[in-house]
Amino acid sequence: MVVLDNTSGGFAQPGTPSDFALYLQTYTDESAMGVNSADAVMRLNPVNSPVPDLHDQLLDLIGKVENGVT
Repeated sequence: MVVLDNTSGGFAQPGTPSDFALYLQTYTDESAMGVNSADAVMRLNPVNSPVPDLHDQLLDLIGKVENGVT
């Protein structure tokens, strides 16, 4: 999880500017999901995030989606 939070330092691919990116994508329906046509995309582990705890960010996002706030 440290690597996914981008707090371990260094590049994910040594020698190349790179990082691991984790996204949550939502879809209007299952057919849109089947063709990877996302309605909304949000990066869960932004680079240099002031709040690097991925678990807390995910719980916050889930709460917003459940309450209709996106």
